[in-house]
Amino acid sequence: MTPFGSTADSQAALATVHDSLSKVREALRDCISLQPPPVPSAPIRRPSQKILAYTVMAKVAHDAIIRKVDSARRNSQADIAMLQKLRQRSACLGYERMLLERQIDAQRAVKAPTVDKVSVKLPHPAPQNASEEESMDVHIDTIKALCAELQKRQRVRDEVDGLVKRTKRKRDQLVTMKDDLRSLPRAVATLRNAIEPVRKLLKVGEELAASPPELAQIRLLPVPLYVLTREAFAFRTMFPKILNISLLEEQAKLEGVYRPHPRLVRMDIQAGEHIGAGVCLQVFFRFHPELHVVTVTSRIANSEQPSAKMDGKLLQLLFPYDVGETSPNPCNSHLENGAFSFDVSKAGGARPFVWANLLCGLPCLERFDTVNEIVGAGWPTEAAGHEAHIRFKETVLSLQNRLCMEVALRKQLEALQAKRMPIQAGDLGFMVEPEARLEMFAKCKSRDEESKNGLGGDNVNVMFREVWEMRVWSGELTMGCDVGIASNYPTGTPCFRLKLEKEQRDISEADMLRLEQKVNMYKMEGDLEDKRELLLSGQILTLLEGVDKLQGERSSSGKARVKRGTEKVPPSLARLLT
Repeated sequence: MTPFGSTADSQAALATVHDSLSKVREALRDCISLQPPPVPSAPIRRPSQKILAYTVMAKVAHDAIIRKVDSARRNSQADIAMLQKLRQRSACLGYERMLLERQIDAQRAVKAPTVDKVSVKLPHPAPQNASEEESMDVHIDTIKALCAELQKRQRVRDEVDGLVKRTKRKRDQLVTMKDDLRSLPRAVATLRNAIEPVRKLLKVGEELAASPPELAQIRLLPVPLYVLTREAFAFRTMFPKILNISLLEEQAKLEGVYRPHPRLVRMDIQAGEHIGAGVCLQVFFRFHPELHVVTVTSRIANSEQPSAKMDGKLLQLLFPYDVGETSPNPCNSHLENGAFSFDVSKAGGARPFVWANLLCGLPCLERFDTVNEIVGAGWPTEAAGHEAHIRFKETVLSLQNRLCMEVALRKQLEALQAKRMPIQAGDLGFMVEPEARLEMFAKCKSRDEESKNGLGGDNVNVMFREVWEMRVWSGELTMGCDVGIASNYPTGTPCFRLKLEKEQRDISEADMLRLEQKVNMYKMEGDLEDKRELLLSGQILTLLEGVDKLQGERSSSGKARVKRGTEKVPPSLARLLT
């Protein structure tokens, strides 16, 4: 008994399979180059062996068909991609063809200029009975008319040639521009690949425009503050230890043209670890829509006193000639029938500094009218064009430097109020410690807090933020002094004005003026340039040294002590606190 039943049934099944395989072989022989299987040396006797052999042959044929189908599929995908490129190219060519057809139609619509062969009036011919001279005159007039017409046509031809040349040049420029536009995507891709290493090195990526949570709020800011905020975010990404930015909202308390936008920006500029942890300069930027200017208020805050009082004059003269008392927008001069003038008191103490408006992208005019010449500041005349050099990084570093100088100045003033020197004389290069001492150091109370404080003089024309009163003594000599502190200390040197506290007629006015000039001309030079924030201490030590010298001269001369009398104030101090 065979596995397939009877012998007759097996023979019939084998015949059917054999016929089927023969037909498959004949159908696939042309496409897969199937060779007939080799004839075994010995005949296959068992039917199962024949079925296995035909099954293997069918498997080989099936694998060959699958490979052929995969190859055809890959070729079809490549053909589809090529077809898409050809379609895009065809669309571009169709667009160019449409443009060319429009140009051709436009040229056809223009009528071609017609030029008359002869448009000159010729003189009437001479009569037959005319003399030779009259005939010659007629010919000469005809030649002159033809020459004039020839020159006219030559000029027209030159104009046409010029138009043709300009048209050709324009066409060449358009072709060049078209080529540049076609190569623009490739150039952008090349540039993107070129800056990728730098972007990874600086760690500046797409997170600059998406990572800060405040970016969702800056869309509500007015355009100038939006520009400032984006610059601040970019700077904070590069220097996170220097700058921090906050978006605030407040209820407007001002009315009229000075009413600001309810949203404002606050920048916190850190002083650094060498000054003190938590000490920062808070700068508030507000936009006034009706004036179209940005104003600034500032204060120095720390962890112990987070809500310090605003100081309106702290940022004056951050850049040359910029005191923030006039509107930088030239259009404001037409308000109120040409009589408008920016009033800091009506703006709540805020000042429209030029550097703040430039950082916000607002145009400004160069101005010199506020402070024409600042001799005490030491700025060159070329500093008038400083608006062209104001950048965000330089401004932030200038604000940080102003903060450091202000903190150092406050420490010196606190020590002087306690009647002690902030630093030893030897640290500033003095050979001997002065014997003169401080008797009093206090701040002068101005009669008008909003007025301009200034110490008058022939050689100094500086605006001072505050004025201090000082009194020193050495032996029997007592001398008073008024000290004006400029906003841009130490670039703006403090100004000293001396006065005698007693009727000491043995001290001449010339000696006092020489000592006063010596103190005002003191500079931190050489090795002391790194300690320029101690300029005030150096000037006071110079004053004490000079007072000791005057007292020594009085003692050596043997002059008697003068009785106390009424103080006489020099005329130069008449404008001290007005």
